[in-house]
Amino acid sequence: MQWSKEANSGFSSADPEKLYLPVDSQKAYPDVNSQEKDSSSLLNKLRKLIAIKNDNLELSADRTFELLKTEASEDIVAWSRGENVLCLFNLGSTESECNIACEFGENYRVLASTEGCRVDITGKKLHSTLQPRSYIILNFSSASL
Repeated sequence: MQWSKEANSGFSSADPEKLYLPVDSQKAYPDVNSQEKDSSSLLNKLRKLIAIKNDNLELSADRTFELLKTEASEDIVAWSRGENVLCLFNLGSTESECNIACEFGENYRVLASTEGCRVDITGKKLHSTLQPRSYIILNFSSASL
């Protein structure tokens, strides 16, 4: 990502021919300066996800990772992290629903999600509706409720 819309994309005030590497000549590129001002920008979404990861031990690299079998289209990918976190991603271009056997319980907190994702848990069955290219991350830890 470029720094700004200024000369040399904000990387240097040197003449462009003196730069070690060329900068992107397209003017439509994303830049940090513009993205910091937009709360829904990719930069700010990634910062939020990194903060969530840092605040939740269950998302640590040393926790268990298990892909889960879903009753859904191939576009849905689901996995658990540690003992209390469930991640659902719709990688497709259409809204999809999925059902998962849920051993976590019925009490959860949404750690992160994109707009329009819905979850309903009845007994040991989780039903979710995910918008195209969306995700939801749930924490079932009793300490987080």
